Amino acid sequence: MLRCALALLACGCGGFGAGTIVRTVGGESRPGIFVSPYSYEHFIRGELAELRGDLREAAEEYRQARAGPEDDPLLLARLADVLDRVGRESEATQLLEQGDALSPDDESIHLARGHIHERHARLDAAADAYARATSAAPRSEAGPLALAALLRQRGQAAEADAVLERYLTRAQGAGAARARLALAIDRQDSLAAAEAVRALLEAAPARASEVRAAAVTAVEGGHPELALRLLAALTEVPEDRPLRLRAMIDAGERALAEGLLAAWMPREPEDLIRVAEGYLAIEMPERALELARVAMSEDAGPLARLTVGRALRATGRFGEAAAILATIEPGSRAWPDGPIELARTLGLRGQPALAAEVLAAADRRAPAPALRVALAEARVEAGQGAAALDALAGDSPALRAARARTLDDLGRGPEAVAAYLEVPVDATDVPVLDRLRAQAERALHDGARDRAVALLTELVERAPEEETARRRLAELAN
Repeated sequence: MLRCALALLACGCGGFGAGTIVRTVGGESRPGIFVSPYSYEHFIRGELAELRGDLREAAEEYRQARAGPEDDPLLLARLADVLDRVGRESEATQLLEQGDALSPDDESIHLARGHIHERHARLDAAADAYARATSAAPRSEAGPLALAALLRQRGQAAEADAVLERYLTRAQGAGAARARLALAIDRQDSLAAAEAVRALLEAAPARASEVRAAAVTAVEGGHPELALRLLAALTEVPEDRPLRLRAMIDAGERALAEGLLAAWMPREPEDLIRVAEGYLAIEMPERALELARVAMSEDAGPLARLTVGRALRATGRFGEAAAILATIEPGSRAWPDGPIELARTLGLRGQPALAAEVLAAADRRAPAPALRVALAEARVEAGQGAAALDALAGDSPALRAARARTLDDLGRGPEAVAAYLEVPVDATDVPVLDRLRAQAERALHDGARDRAVALLTELVERAPEEETARRRLAELAN
């Protein structure tokens, strides 16, 4: 984020006074107005306030930066974006109109307009703004990356790749490396992603945070091997351990995960809990229980009790597990996980009806979509199909996906397909496997049969036990 401020600093080194200067922004040299030391100082203060998450202070500092003799489109764009983020869209729009009058084809104004449209779910308008930003600054990566990300969110992967490929024909340096990284991640090409990361860090070492963010996206998108490739290019820091551990576990790299856990020397109760959860994930429950009990002896909070309960269940001590999980109250950091884990414990004891009652009572006390999803699963297990669907009434993407999955579980295939079509393909709160199925059904609905087959094939490869997806894939093969 500070690259614009650094560009301003570079521009101001030649002396003070009014006139036109040349800025380098996004790899392009562009003429612009001189920025006074006073304005520059407040611009930097605004940037730092944004980094801290203090948007109101950032807005005030950007206002102060406008006190100079002339306005600057970059400053107007930054202020407009911040104002929109604090709920003042009307003022933001007025500022962008001023920016248009000041510089009719300025990249920063188009980008800010695109971000605002995207924030308010006006996706067609956002795509148009990002396209105009790309035309205004062909060598800058900001417009193409924003447009490609938006297209991917809308399920238009081929169009997103085409945007990046066109940009790469004219790009160089860090911008080209960022585009190659985005393209490799979209195509799940671990080797290409690793090469792009190396090029990016050579051109701009400060971009390490972007690589970490890409690794998070890869893990959450169900591509842990890709995340490990990305993380391998970074210097190991303690803050990365949870992410590295999750990627190792999800990738099935048990030996790597065990090595990381053995080298992790936790000192605080929450770190002990993280390590204990890691041992649970690699099926070493006795070690997990040992660490979780130490954590609970130092801090008897709900997270420690949750982990102890899960570890007890993993060692087969269902009664003890249920007793401790039942102590987790609404409003705590372990809610709704507490009642969900209690219900799973009861289910393993052969008490699915009681598990459903526990979840229904918990949802009455403190409603949460996750509780209703778990309740539906328990009711299906108890043979209560209609009641399971009743539990999933609601419009959130997670509930829609769970309803579609439940219809599949109940053998109501055509209804499940219709339900999957109602799941937003870019919803981040939908489990990866459900998102893949929703994307496949959307692709089929749109006539993209090959893409649907590829998505279902990926789903079955990740989860061989997904019989309904396997049957759906077989249907398409006939």
